[in-house]
Amino acid sequence: MKLHVLKTISKAITPMVLLVLFSFQCSDTHLPKEYMGNWHTKATKVTVRTKIKWMKYQFTSENIPLSLSINNTQTASGKIGMASFENASITENKGNSSVTGISYIIHCGKLNKLFESDNSGEKTLEIWLKPKKNSQALEAELRLRDGWDTFPMADCSFSQ
Repeated sequence: MKLHVLKTISKAITPMVLLVLFSFQCSDTHLPKEYMGNWHTKATKVTVRTKIKWMKYQFTSENIPLSLSINNTQTASGKIGMASFENASITENKGNSSVTGISYIIHCGKLNKLFESDNSGEKTLEIWLKPKKNSQALEAELRLRDGWDTFPMADCSFSQ
């Protein structure tokens, strides 16, 4: 009897829990127009972290250009050194941007070699956009996403 009641309750609650969790992940991003356009950096020092073994890493750096095109469909395309990405989704940072310093996140996806000496293999990259303070500049951070870990690879200052 008790097992039947628990199964019935579980069947009723599970869809509601999934709906609530899904709504947090799929909130609409309304990127302000001042973020949109074609942006580029001069050579920016990018540091790649390669895992050698548990808690042991090798770091390789090189100065490379970055370019970014944010369009009115709320997606982005661009190049990070030798690697490129297209139709990357943009999400609003869930935290308070005045505290976190990050307004939006561009999910570039899995990219390979960024520069000639980059031996780290495929890596998931994100560009974290900071709140706009200057109409002529777009400040951002390039981050390596490794599970919950987000390694800062570069501070970027884009111009149009």
